[in-house]
Amino acid sequence: MPSAFEFIGPTTEEQRQSRTYQKWKSMIDRNIEAFMQRHYKTFVRRLKRSVPQDFRWEVWKAAALLKDKQEEGVYESLCNEVNKYSSLIEIDIPRTFPEHKSFDSSCQQMLYRILNAYANYDPNTGYCQGMNFVAGMLLIVSDFKEEESFWMLTCMMDFYGMEGFYREKFPLLRLYLKEYNRLAKEVIGEVHDHFEHEGVFPAVYLHQWFLTVFINCLPLQTVIILWDFLICRGLPGMLQIALALLKVLRGALLKLHFEDIVKFLKSMKTGGDCNEIMIGRLLIRQAEKITLRETVERSLMDYDLEALIRQAEEEEAREAREVAASNSNFRGQAGAERAAGGGGRESQERA
Repeated sequence: MPSAFEFIGPTTEEQRQSRTYQKWKSMIDRNIEAFMQRHYKTFVRRLKRSVPQDFRWEVWKAAALLKDKQEEGVYESLCNEVNKYSSLIEIDIPRTFPEHKSFDSSCQQMLYRILNAYANYDPNTGYCQGMNFVAGMLLIVSDFKEEESFWMLTCMMDFYGMEGFYREKFPLLRLYLKEYNRLAKEVIGEVHDHFEHEGVFPAVYLHQWFLTVFINCLPLQTVIILWDFLICRGLPGMLQIALALLKVLRGALLKLHFEDIVKFLKSMKTGGDCNEIMIGRLLIRQAEKITLRETVERSLMDYDLEALIRQAEEEEAREAREVAASNSNFRGQAGAERAAGGGGRESQERA
């Protein structure tokens, strides 16, 4: 069985001697849940600044209130029960972290069971691409604690509201795309206008960014730092991170055209020779400078999921009607042009 350190890197002796490490060790030793309740602001402030890997999983569990979610025997009863999503999950498992050879067949089997169990646990959400990376990340950070990773996934879906990203029609994703578009005009107006001019619309890159919570677009060690921030900040923090990322990259992006922009955004995952942890911390510092208005926060946190689903269905039906009308107009115009030109190819051949 691989270790989390094979993916994330080991904790060095220098890191263990640091003040940050010692502060987190003291919090863990004193009972992290109790510390969080008594000193919540201190807990959140420190979590936003990142957590040593030795303590990360315990801290994430405390922040997500995992103990309140766990039920004995439930996971065991759900993980191997075949459902209508099981075959789809099987297809996506080998595509999860293919660049990490340590994510071997034993890891893949655990990931399959976690996703399969969740599809049985919440059949309304079931399974959707993107969830495999989220569950895989939890498995890695937990140091391959399978059942705990499953319960952490349920916390993220329920407590953090991620299920709305994966329900049919992607209702919450649609809401985030709308809010992002409004915010992008204000925060990164020049990049927004350049992307629009080049035909690089938010859905081109945000679908993957949000559905995989940045796993598919940035190096793993960078993503883990971002998740420390999101675990305490909540999902609206994804908007701040997305905007911060494009703000940091503004100078490079403004020089590129459509194909090169798309290639550049896809190439960020490799990281190159950059310090991936420092990049994560830089992005968090920039993200915290971007303030979401109270009305935006409310719309992203206090929503009726069923109403969002109905709205998504109406939008999709309207989009389908618009496409059908556009195709009909195109066919009518083409027919008129053929008639004006003498009946088209057959007429010309007869002539």
